[in-house]
Amino acid sequence: MNRIRIKNQLEHFPRLYLAALNLKRIGHWSRKWIVTKHSDITIEGYPRSGNSFAHSAFRNAQNDQKYSIATHVHSYAQIIRSVQLGVPTMVLLREPKDACLSLVALSKEIAEREFSDLDKKKSKTALMKNLKDYTRFYKEVDSVRQGVIIAEFNLVTKDFAKIIKRVNARFGTDFSVYHNSEQQDHKLFKAGGFHLSPNQKRNSIKDKIRRFFTDSEVARLADEATVIYEKMLEIERQQSTRFCLHPDA
Repeated sequence: MNRIRIKNQLEHFPRLYLAALNLKRIGHWSRKWIVTKHSDITIEGYPRSGNSFAHSAFRNAQNDQKYSIATHVHSYAQIIRSVQLGVPTMVLLREPKDACLSLVALSKEIAEREFSDLDKKKSKTALMKNLKDYTRFYKEVDSVRQGVIIAEFNLVTKDFAKIIKRVNARFGTDFSVYHNSEQQDHKLFKAGGFHLSPNQKRNSIKDKIRRFFTDSEVARLADEATVIYEKMLEIERQQSTRFCLHPDA
């Protein structure tokens, strides 16, 4: 049994999975990003769904208040365990083609900073794996949908205040809101590193990989991912009504 299969099996047992991850990260700064009963909030989603921006924007808005934020594990086990512990939980959501394409492109950018052409077979395989992982991720999130607030990518990057207000309304918290602006968002992107925002090289890689969506096998997986994405979007719409405190919230 390979490492990926072991990981996939272990994720079905969130407490055990995160305990193993805690052991693995002993001595590493990212250990503090694993949810515990002492976490103040969990901000988690599939990779390339605005995780870094949401985390940075949330922390930026809190002024001098130091909250413990569980984030960037990129596993549904973290979300499920967070709900089990009663920790306020925000789940990032992005359209599957965009998220999965961006993830492949970023990995290629990191591994192949100088390239003449992409390894087509490996890129297609990676894209297919990402689409499968995306579908599995949000199907598991659906099982705890009553305990989370869905944070859709476009709203996070354009009006994140609405998401934080929904978190406050749902969980009885009093987190300060972040107000998106060109100047403030630029500061976060600049401080967040090259991976946070698009660039010409990554866009070029995306253009080469995007053609795989015309392949019937890839298209089928993309359709399956889109089904669960649209289900999550419907939950987000319901939450926008249920946790809207006033007309301009």
